[in-house]
Amino acid sequence: MKAMSKTRKTQRVAKLLFTEITPFTEGGAQGTPSMGRTLNLSEGGILMELPATMPFEIPLHVSLGIEDEVARIPGKLAHYHKRDDGTIEIGVEFTNPGKKDLTLIRKVI
Repeated sequence: MKAMSKTRKTQRVAKLLFTEITPFTEGGAQGTPSMGRTLNLSEGGILMELPATMPFEIPLHVSLGIEDEVARIPGKLAHYHKRDDGTIEIGVEFTNPGKKDLTLIRKVI
């Protein structure tokens, strides 16, 4: 594993998990979910790869399939980058993850 950056609160690990991200409008209406995959994961957030059609509204919920369970974690968009192949990498900072979700994440990091 790579050494932790001085600016990071939690260690990141490269991990491939299939994910779903669901945007919500400021009024709380649910947007269209989009399937993607993780590029790396930590207790504090996730870097994901998504199709280019993903709407970038906040707040978000990230659903991660971990073993036989699903962690559903609220988050907010931290950054995004469109790659040459048209896919988008987005960084999501988790906001107020539950104890059960953190326990699941710890199983894979």
